[in-house]
Amino acid sequence: MSRKNIFKILNEKISMNSQINKIEMLLLESSINSFCS
Repeated sequence: MSRKNIFKILNEKISMNSQINKIEMLLLESSINSFCS
């Protein structure tokens, strides 16, 4: 496995993680909003 491949996989994992984090934040926000209203 070359370094380039490792970096590519790492980048894909990081971007996937950030997408999941965005979704989690949205869910958290909406649940907080529903509790407050």
